[in-house]
Amino acid sequence: MSAQKFFNKAISNNGKPRVINIDKSGSNKSALWAVNRRSCSVKKIKIRQCKYLNNIEDQDHRNIKRRIMITGFKDF
Repeated sequence: MSAQKFFNKAISNNGKPRVINIDKSGSNKSALWAVNRRSCSVKKIKIRQCKYLNNIEDQDHRNIKRRIMITGFKDF
């Protein structure tokens, strides 16, 4: 239910995407199925599920994390 509310709010704010990348969680998949069933347009949202697809964005911050750990910003 909360995943469906999140997708509805995101689509209303940003428009309908062509493809959504999600991890292997079942709640996201079922929420997107419900959004696709409810939509009046012919264009459906493609669901691309991959366990590690979102990790690329998380690895972007790896160098920053390493610098912060070395310089000791956490010791304030």
